[in-house]
Amino acid sequence: MSTSLTRRQIAKGATWATPVVAATAAVPAYAASPAPQYYIGKSVTANYIRTGCTINRFYLSTSVPVSPEVAGFSVGHIGNTTVGDTTATLSGLTFTFAVPRGMVNNPTVDNPAWTISGPVQQSTLAGRGGATFNTTNYDIYTLQFNGASTNPVVGENATQTWPGTAFTVTGTSGSYCYSSGTIYSGYNLQSMTLTNGRAQWNNYSNIESRPINQV
Repeated sequence: MSTSLTRRQIAKGATWATPVVAATAAVPAYAASPAPQYYIGKSVTANYIRTGCTINRFYLSTSVPVSPEVAGFSVGHIGNTTVGDTTATLSGLTFTFAVPRGMVNNPTVDNPAWTISGPVQQSTLAGRGGATFNTTNYDIYTLQFNGASTNPVVGENATQTWPGTAFTVTGTSGSYCYSSGTIYSGYNLQSMTLTNGRAQWNNYSNIESRPINQV
């Protein structure tokens, strides 16, 4: 089972992006058009197969689009007008997922642009919008992105993702005795700025809770 905040929710709630920074200088091109709103999107799918209490396959992927988001990590603007066109530059992009302890052993990632580390154990995990999750009995894994640091911002209905950010994590030989559970997953980044200066993200996280089900 997969979940994703919609872009309309992001635009209304403004919890996934720093509020738009309005231009302070007199720039006719900006003044003639409304300032766009920007969002960070993600698609995550996760499930597992088990026999008894033995996990036969663990699967977590950002390679499958979860409507209305594209696959992988993306940065876009609401609407499809050219006023939103710009380039984003980021640093320190990671993806974190926390699963019930022992569910997966030695997970691997299929994309060489990402390196995986863990597990580590800690009692809490910071998430989107200042949320704090209890991860006392969880294994926490982190993937570090080693790909391109700049990319064009896309329009609302675009299908392009940030190059190299889509990946699939798989693992086997874990132990879990229930048909469903809760995991925590999402992106963190140290910073990201737009070339046009209209938005900036610092120490940003969109980690959120989601169900993981047996298939």
